[in-house]
Amino acid sequence: MIEGSPATQIPRAREYALRILERVHNDRAYASRILPFEGQELDPSARAFLQHLVKGTLQWQEALDAVVARYLTGSKETVPDEVKLILRLSTYQLLFLDRAPPAIVVNEAVTLTKKRKYFRFSGLVNALLRKVAAQRATLRSELYGEAATPEGLALATSHPEWLVRRWVERWGFEEAKALCVWNNTRWPITVRANALKTDCRSLAELLLSEGVMTEGCKYSSSCLRVLHKNRDLRWEDLHSFQEGLFMIQDESAALVAELMDPKPGETIIDLCSAPGGKTTHLAALMKNEGTIYAVDSHEHRLDLVRENVARLGVTNVECIAGDARTVVLPGPVDRVLVDAPCSGLGVLGRKAEIRWRIVESELNDLVALQGQLMRRAAALVKSGGRVVYSTCTIEPEENEGVIDAFLKECPEFALVPCSALDPALRTERGFYFAIPQRVRMAGAFCAILERKS
Repeated sequence: MIEGSPATQIPRAREYALRILERVHNDRAYASRILPFEGQELDPSARAFLQHLVKGTLQWQEALDAVVARYLTGSKETVPDEVKLILRLSTYQLLFLDRAPPAIVVNEAVTLTKKRKYFRFSGLVNALLRKVAAQRATLRSELYGEAATPEGLALATSHPEWLVRRWVERWGFEEAKALCVWNNTRWPITVRANALKTDCRSLAELLLSEGVMTEGCKYSSSCLRVLHKNRDLRWEDLHSFQEGLFMIQDESAALVAELMDPKPGETIIDLCSAPGGKTTHLAALMKNEGTIYAVDSHEHRLDLVRENVARLGVTNVECIAGDARTVVLPGPVDRVLVDAPCSGLGVLGRKAEIRWRIVESELNDLVALQGQLMRRAAALVKSGGRVVYSTCTIEPEENEGVIDAFLKECPEFALVPCSALDPALRTERGFYFAIPQRVRMAGAFCAILERKS
């Protein structure tokens, strides 16, 4: 437990948390990609605390800032961003975590402020956080208040009001509330068995011997859901991980490669491949026979694909760096996967910072990019071949809207219904659509389009 950690561990975890939040704030990085590499020398309890602290602070960011603003005297612009992040981080601890006494949280915040050389703001940090600590019961009741309107629901669940209003209009208040609540829960971890080396049954037995208890997933036969993992275990230290027997991947994402139904010996292009989850799944389904061209606009992101390819024993992937809309690619090919850049609004339980990063006006820009990628894919696939479009968003403009526009512009393609799917994952038109609060997994969308012979 946290209480049993050495005295230096928790303060050190707070320092790492601040550093991660700074990268998210300044570099638009994703905390989920940074956390595995920060604080590796911390003991398991302190690492768990670090993860909780970062994710919780990001999740409740807007509400925390509102609390800080209430007690911040003078102009907020005079307070450096680092100090604001310390206040946000510490306010989260005071309002949501009970392990450390408030006085310790306040003192650690002051110490952290001084370590960052903001000596003249240490008094402000001390005074403000003491006020928050004194009013924590009242503030908690406000944050946990019962919501009856979209505005109230946005505040109570820490979501942007514009997004909550969209969901209420689409699904009704109770369904939107269920989605917001699900986004704030701890989502299950799923692992995909690497069919090149093992199967789910064998993998489950091996993982159990390594301290990880799993069960079969409901919708994907390739995946296992993690029920329990010993806290002191790191995935990368497991022999099964090092041997490439599995990849951590959402069940909803794994279904995309299964729907693509690749055949051994085919030629496939994955237009937006990094970090390689779907690419390596396609390779496994193809039994390493044929060729997959993995495309990404950034060489450093392709390095992630190469790492996963090497660890999983994939031998039929060739990486190509460049803008998928313009880079020279082979063709015509059998299948093209467009795992399109999107708002990510279906995975807010994984990446809490997205909810504050995306604004409604940006959706149109994403739709334009998605349409361009689809047109490029259409030019690369042969007669009788297929283009598969997928996203991890639940917004209709980025999903059905993109497909409708594509079919209107490219009448030589026809929609192929995802008929093999469980009805809970299939829309009336035959799209794959994982609605998070209904199926209890990450949101996803997929459409299969075939070029008419």
